Amino acid sequence: MTASSTAATEDTVPEPLLLTIGRAGVLSSQAIAFEDAVALWRLLGPPHERQRRDFTRLTDVVLIENGATIYWPRTGELFPLANATYVLARVQATLA
Repeated sequence: MTASSTAATEDTVPEPLLLTIGRAGVLSSQAIAFEDAVALWRLLGPPHERQRRDFTRLTDVVLIENGATIYWPRTGELFPLANATYVLARVQATLA
């Protein structure tokens, strides 16, 4: 693959979109570079730490990948984007 076709391919793949969700709904959304998403997952800790129930969360995050899939890092679940309303309700139900 040539450099120009690689650049064209990279331009067509959307950056992941990070959504911060609170009880009132989506509080913020922003594109996030893959490297930054990896750093965020490291900060969130391993999956067993993300799923702790012994403290109260006011917000949570989800990642929209490739404009088609929603990833919820706390549970490790993937959802089709068509189920966005369901995912939002599930995340909100876990918040204080």
